[in-house]
Amino acid sequence: MKDAVQRFGIKYPVILDSSHGTWNAYGNNYWPRYYLIDAQRYIRYNHVGEGDHNQIEKSIRSLVAERAALMGAKEISFDVNPTAPIKPRSLYYVNLGQNTTQEIYIGYNTTRASLGNPEGFKQDQTVSYSIPSTTNFKPHIVYLQGKWKNNPDNMELQNDTGRIVLIYYAKSVNIIAGGRGGGVVFNDEGIGGGAAAASKSNNSLGQDLSSDGSFRIDGQRLYNLAIHNIYTTHSIVIDVKGKGFQFYTFTFG
Repeated sequence: MKDAVQRFGIKYPVILDSSHGTWNAYGNNYWPRYYLIDAQRYIRYNHVGEGDHNQIEKSIRSLVAERAALMGAKEISFDVNPTAPIKPRSLYYVNLGQNTTQEIYIGYNTTRASLGNPEGFKQDQTVSYSIPSTTNFKPHIVYLQGKWKNNPDNMELQNDTGRIVLIYYAKSVNIIAGGRGGGVVFNDEGIGGGAAAASKSNNSLGQDLSSDGSFRIDGQRLYNLAIHNIYTTHSIVIDVKGKGFQFYTFTFG
């Protein structure tokens, strides 16, 4: 955590809840989750997952104004200095009007949906998953190949190679991963590519990929695997290499 704070230049306090004390106190089962708490310590707004940024911003401003009024302030301004526009091709550009694939959590305690494999989740067991050549891939569902241990909040590769396959709707896709090893990414190659099928040769490479589409695990963090030109249906295949690769979540932009 300390290394990550230094690497990303974060100046504000960061709380580490390794024992899940706060997590359990709120009865939380999701990540990320946003709670806005007012001056009287009541929860006034909460949101599961990413997105809904406009409503979160409005709620923050409302609570700040309410607090200012309680303190006797007569005026409050939210004027800020304009910032440079974020280009659509940037990883940080998000069209809030798009209904992208929801975050996908992999782990028997955190999942919202089943695996595409008929084997499904098996609590604390190592399962040999396979993807038959006749598989009819469904969107927004993860398919696995190889031996994976089912952990509460991740899947952990137990042999030297494995595969992760997903069809999704978004402009960019990220994976939260850790452990050891790495992988090679194939964007819109082989399964279900959309009308804007973009391969490594025409700049769909994510920011964490090398020119050959590969990446290495250098810590438990988010890895950007693809940035496409437009929002549409895309597919991603990750050929995982290295026993101990841990896969937590897919997120989308």
